[in-house]
Amino acid sequence: MISCADGRCVLQGPVTMATATQVLEESARVFSGDRIVVDPGFGFGKTRSHNIALMRGLPAIAALVQAMALCQEREMSPEPASDLEARWNALEHLPAPWKTKLQARFLRGKPDSAVSLPEMLLDLEIACGIESPSEFEADRQRLKLRALKEAMESRRSPATTQDDIERRLIDAAALPCPDELSRERLARIIAAVQRAQRR
Repeated sequence: MISCADGRCVLQGPVTMATATQVLEESARVFSGDRIVVDPGFGFGKTRSHNIALMRGLPAIAALVQAMALCQEREMSPEPASDLEARWNALEHLPAPWKTKLQARFLRGKPDSAVSLPEMLLDLEIACGIESPSEFEADRQRLKLRALKEAMESRRSPATTQDDIERRLIDAAALPCPDELSRERLARIIAAVQRAQRR
């Protein structure tokens, strides 16, 4: 059973992959991305090298969430805080290619993507194996059919690698998220990417 109150989500009962996923999704729904901290489960069922790889990946995702929060702060405020630029420059652990993409958003530059944010989010939800909001179900089916058709025509596997997902995630993070639903969807995708890194 999961209960969320007073800024915390608590899980009671046996922990399975399904309940852990539910905790992440509920946390993303209730709290903003910069307030979510999840124990990644070091040690349990992992080798030493897997634990080390897991620890190395955590700062980059945390820095991505911080960078997105700073971008959103700048987008939402007509007069951004005077220390906003300093906080942006102080970001650590954000890989250089990620920072370059997000900096365009931070500086209110024009996105260099021909793909819309809703389509990127659908693509990522499909790739991560998470559900899309019901109002996007028809678009999701069209996108899946198009991907399958393209894979068949090129005689390639429609499989998506973790690197593909990471690249698409950064592309989506570099676009402004004007509405709460898009921000929630992106938070769920980030949680799914974190889960995948832990496996």
